[in-house]
Amino acid sequence: MLGAKFLGKFKKPGRFVRKPDCPANSTVERRGQNNSFPNPETPVPRHAPGVVNGRNFSGHAFDRMQERGFTPTIVENAIRTGSRSSGHMPGISKYTDLVNGLKLIVDDATGNVVTIF
Repeated sequence: MLGAKFLGKFKKPGRFVRKPDCPANSTVERRGQNNSFPNPETPVPRHAPGVVNGRNFSGHAFDRMQERGFTPTIVENAIRTGSRSSGHMPGISKYTDLVNGLKLIVDDATGNVVTIF
């Protein structure tokens, strides 16, 4: 019953719709979905990019650090002692610090911290 209670807060649950002029084998989209890339509705980082203790951070990384309560010292520790793996694309590394529950993405070419999660 939790699902019914949750859906009761909304007028209608989201529905998949097909445009009337599209053939039956076309892709299905969410009503009102914006498919332009890059997404113009992506939020602009609240912080400007910067350097802390010689390490470059993106504005997005500063935003995520603030939201998650991580300090630059914890991030630097994750880079030094955490486990490193390849990122989702060449030239990107993912660092994992299990002690602090931190994962971060670093650009290998520049050493910039791109994001933290």
